[in-house]
Amino acid sequence: MYTHSKKHKPKGPPRVFKPSKKNTVKSGVSYDLEKMIQTERNKNREEFTVSEPQPFATFKDFQLTKSLGQAIDAGGYIHPTEIQAKSYFKIRNGENVVGIAGTGTGKTAAFLIPLIQQMHTNRRENTTLVITPTRELASQIIQEFSKLTKSSDLKSLVIIGGTDINRAERELKNRMDLIVATPGRLLDLIRRNSFQSAAVKKLVLDEFDRMLDMGFISDIRNIVNSLVNRNQTLLFSATHNKFQEPLIREFSGNSHWVFGSKPTYTGSGIEQELIRLEVNQNKLEVIENLISEADGKVLLFCETKHLVRKIHKKLVGRNINALSIHGDKSQSARENALKQFKNGSNPILVATNVVARGIDISDVLLVINYTVPRDFSDYVHRVGRTGRAGMQGRAVTFLD
Repeated sequence: MYTHSKKHKPKGPPRVFKPSKKNTVKSGVSYDLEKMIQTERNKNREEFTVSEPQPFATFKDFQLTKSLGQAIDAGGYIHPTEIQAKSYFKIRNGENVVGIAGTGTGKTAAFLIPLIQQMHTNRRENTTLVITPTRELASQIIQEFSKLTKSSDLKSLVIIGGTDINRAERELKNRMDLIVATPGRLLDLIRRNSFQSAAVKKLVLDEFDRMLDMGFISDIRNIVNSLVNRNQTLLFSATHNKFQEPLIREFSGNSHWVFGSKPTYTGSGIEQELIRLEVNQNKLEVIENLISEADGKVLLFCETKHLVRKIHKKLVGRNINALSIHGDKSQSARENALKQFKNGSNPILVATNVVARGIDISDVLLVINYTVPRDFSDYVHRVGRTGRAGMQGRAVTFLD
């Protein structure tokens, strides 16, 4: 845990700011966060009728193989979530699917369970490649796959930066049922003729809205074009940019669009607050007070690696035993920090967006945005680290 320094004792609780037109938009931010939040609150209050009724009640109705059914039972899962229920048969039957559902609704299992079922049914025709934007998400998907296949002989491999590329080359000489990769390292292996793209039949773009933006699209297009025998494409995310629809059609053709049961980006269990500091308030003192109030796991997001380092150092200087994760850290350091945060041995984590998407961390009580995220999709994914799977959570964003 952490202790308060007497020298830097917080001066009191922050003031929750009621935004107005002149101050809701921060420099470099192209959206009105207060308006977006209010829209989501209104959606959460509205009664929503699911347009497509759920056709089954439990995972047993999926008619899974014995080993997969046992793995799901061992995890304590009985009822599929809406996104899992709606997408299962479409994916299992080999159709292209675009799946969109809020954070914490089980999207990873929504594509893994039917793909594993395919592997059990016709293993040689179902080599699957999952591409993700971050190393942390890639590792998490592999972990979930391992849990779902622990009593089978299905094989998997994670290919990410910061790890031994020569070892990856050796592993790829063996047949893999599932490969999870980040784009940069995967392209390295393709260029070295170490990755047999022709063997891949199934492609998943996880967090596809991020994968199709300007930072990744060139790499993604090069990878997809190399998959000459691909016969199924799945795209999953919590957010969807309508301007990306031509790219979605390019990669997934005539796909089925599947939505979760709530037409909202952020869960109804997340209390969202905006804060503008008083003239005499110090942001670090306010953050220290917020951490103290939370008395549990707190995830503090900053826009840049430099700012993460700076804020982490200042928190440690205030006797707050925080961890940090950013792109310049070694892979082992990133894994160790995330492990400590997940198991609660160190409940304060300062991070860039490398842990904003898809990372499932139980019991995060508070998410803090040090500044307003550059775009709303980043805000949605950050806030989605709390209030997961029906739990209550809190998200605070500084407007200064």
